[in-house]
Amino acid sequence: MLSFIDTHCHLTDEPLFGRLPEVIAKARQQRVREIIVPAYDLPSSFAAAGLAAENKRIYSGVGIHPEWLKNGSFPESGLRQAITTLKPVAIGEIGLGTVGSFAAEVLAKNGIRIEVIRMKMRRIIEAGLTVLVIVILFGCGGQKTTGPMELESLFPAAIGSWQRVQLVTGAEALEKINQLHGKSITVEAGAIGTYQTAGKRPAMIWISRSKTVKLTREQAEIMADKMVSNPRSPFHDPETVNINKIKVYKFLGMGQVHYIFCRERLAYWISAPPAKGEELLLYFL
Repeated sequence: MLSFIDTHCHLTDEPLFGRLPEVIAKARQQRVREIIVPAYDLPSSFAAAGLAAENKRIYSGVGIHPEWLKNGSFPESGLRQAITTLKPVAIGEIGLGTVGSFAAEVLAKNGIRIEVIRMKMRRIIEAGLTVLVIVILFGCGGQKTTGPMELESLFPAAIGSWQRVQLVTGAEALEKINQLHGKSITVEAGAIGTYQTAGKRPAMIWISRSKTVKLTREQAEIMADKMVSNPRSPFHDPETVNINKIKVYKFLGMGQVHYIFCRERLAYWISAPPAKGEELLLYFL
């Protein structure tokens, strides 16, 4: 009977990790016999290896996604150590799909040339430190992931002509997000970035992270509904569009264009001058 190997399943992330026995059982029912769990930084590399050690049908990958690179540094020694210690069957995530990919853009913003990362990975692989199988896993959508990233890392210093002039995080951000919703909502973390460009009103980007994908989606839908159902709402001309398979709620109001959407456990609200809103929307999608 035909069976399958899932080469890219983030079992170390929620909501899969919280119901791991159920997920594995369902996979086997669908004739998925082995699962490779990729990693995106050193902690997730060790977490994937831990799962592999506990289940003979699970295999681990070791990787550093460019999104997790900070201050232009590539942890070559840490990656070498992880490979030799954990004995993975795959290298990934690496995120180096094409030069035009999101990964390449992240690298460039951090002053890293994509060729340098490829060279270092080739040097690690050719050193004979790996593995049974070399699999370069190209990532799952760049910045839209909900791994253990700090939310402030989602706000670059500049987006085109827009310059970040303020960044609010921590308890202060959560308080402001609750004020925006008009009540206390259940979120794990939040961050708010304000951007300015010459001759335009400021733009604000609100990002919150909930405990589950379902909760994130529900909160986005409730907020979008309140914006049109409340007779006193300053928002008008509601529109729902799908961009890159993501549902985006669009409104006008208070001299700005507003977008609400969610990606996994992250909820976004972008408020920007109408002529510039789409530029910011496309960056964060």
